[in-house]
This record gives sequence, C-alpha cells and structure tokens, in this order.
Amino acid sequence: MNAALPVVPSRPTVRVVHPSGGFTPGRRRRLRAGVERLERAGCRVRWDDGISAQAQYRGYLSGSDRQRRQELVAAFTEPGVDVVWAARGGSGAARIARAVTDALDAAPPRLLVGFSDVTTYHAALNQRLGWPSVHGPVVTSLANRDPRQDAVADVDAVLAVLTGDRTALSFEPQPGPAR
Repeated sequence: MNAALPVVPSRPTVRVVHPSGGFTPGRRRRLRAGVERLERAGCRVRWDDGISAQAQYRGYLSGSDRQRRQELVAAFTEPGVDVVWAARGGSGAARIARAVTDALDAAPPRLLVGFSDVTTYHAALNQRLGWPSVHGPVVTSLANRDPRQDAVADVDAVLAVLTGDRTALSFEPQPGPAR
C-alpha cells in the first residue's frame, strides 16, 4: 500500500532527529546552520542540540540502537509535528528499522525527509506501514552553499513539495558564485 504525501502547512513544525551517524564538530556546525535555514524558511523547528553535542557512540553512531530508536519513535508520535527530518545520514539504520516500524504499527502516518542511510527508514516505513516519505536533503545538507558540492539543498523547493506546491525535487547543482 502506497499512500499519497499528506500536504503539510506552509509553516510546518519540523522535528529534527539523529537516527544514524554521529557528529563531528564540523557536522554540528552544519547541523546548526541547517536548522537556521529551516527557521528562516518559516519552519518551527524542534530539535535536541544535546544529542548532536554528545560524543559519537562507538565512533560512528549518534547514539546506541535503543537511544536512536526511542528518539525516532518519539518524533513520529510527538503531538503537533508535521515533518520528521533527519539531521544526517551515515550508518546504523538497518540495525533498528524493524524495531522502529514495529513500534509505529498503530501510529498515524507522518512524513520523513532525508537521504543516504535514511533511505532504509523510507523503505521500512513504506513497505511495512504504507507510509509515504520524501527522499530529500538531510538537515546538514541544508547548509550547503557551494554549487560544486554533490547536493546543494534548496529548502524552499523541499518545502514546496511538502506543502503540495511542487511534485518533485531536483538534485542538480544550483547556480551560484564560484570560489
């Protein structure tokens, strides 16, 4: 069963989650910059800066399997949240995807945005629960400003898809100043 994307309000409440990779100091700066871009675009952002400030679990995860599962399930069931947006990709999703969908079996669908390792969650939510999701930029990608990078995220374009004003995202490099 594949459900259509629910249309979210023009000023959505976004819960930023850390379901996969951990954070180096550089990635923490990019995460904060991405959150600021969401806020400038009119989103009401909820996130736990403490999670991204913690030392990496096992050197590469944002927390233990239990912590990451709990954070993701809580975000999908938190009242007033329109969109769950992954802070970054990385690895570790395959370790908890089944436990996440088991916990959400009776929950109403909620959108997830992200790519990379987050694709595992997209597949699990869609295949097991029939939930739609958006393969789009992670929050740290929203800090990209250099058109030579692989994906320069256009937060306005993503929000246009979420609000129903646009039907697809392009991952083409955007024009911008050369360095």
